[in-house]
Amino acid sequence: MFLRRTHDRKTLAVEAITLLVILFAVWLPFSWTSLLLIPILGSLSFICCIINHNNKHNPILKNRTLNQLNDCLVSICIGSPATRLHLVHQYNHHAHFRDDRDWSRYSLAGDTRGLTRILKYLALATREIVAHRDTLVFPSRFKRELAYQRVTLALFVMIAALINWKSLFLVVGTSWIIGLYSVLTANFVNHDGCELKDEWKHSRNFLSDLENWIFFNNGYHAAHHLRPEAHWSELKEIHTKSVAPQTNSSTNEGSFFRYLFYKYILKQKTYSLSMNLLESKEV
Repeated sequence: MFLRRTHDRKTLAVEAITLLVILFAVWLPFSWTSLLLIPILGSLSFICCIINHNNKHNPILKNRTLNQLNDCLVSICIGSPATRLHLVHQYNHHAHFRDDRDWSRYSLAGDTRGLTRILKYLALATREIVAHRDTLVFPSRFKRELAYQRVTLALFVMIAALINWKSLFLVVGTSWIIGLYSVLTANFVNHDGCELKDEWKHSRNFLSDLENWIFFNNGYHAAHHLRPEAHWSELKEIHTKSVAPQTNSSTNEGSFFRYLFYKYILKQKTYSLSMNLLESKEV
């Protein structure tokens, strides 16, 4: 079997579905009803950003060349060179998430609240990343990977534009933007207001079984920082054995989307999993 773990049959399935939806969007003659594909493709692109994150920490295939080919296909799924996202994440965020050297630190949002807080963060984090990402120092093999992925993505964009430029830019392009900014938003929510200097409470964890099944255990964020090399399928066990005994309801929540709604839209409440009820908290 060419997969390192059977769990990643699911990974390849999601990648394949995403590519098929992208190809369908480009093949389908553009009409305003084509825009109905955006929520579906945007969600798939977001999940593929998570998949890319997992794949780069823990490659899913036994063969290095096949992993590089898979990275090129994932680049089409997310609209960005897969390795580019990984380099920023690995060599900046993981290295510096406890201090101001992190280009995606939550303190960029300042004292703002609600959706304004997220929007300000996304704007400033994007500016920080774009301004500094070329200063990263990393092994030369990543430069080759980046080149392959850029060529693959450029060829896809050129061919797709010749076939159906309206769907490419309005449907696929918009979906790519949604996916990329969704994963940046998730990173923000995972750390916003947490005690970054604390060994265990530096991250917020989301424990919904359904969401973690859909999003490849992305909710177990402290477990990921504790063991970045661990496969996504192991994160729940790591959280249960190592993180949960050291944390409490202040960093362990239920649903990511429920938390997002109550904290950043209502700006007054969050969901407490441990209490199993809605309770008012200061934001």
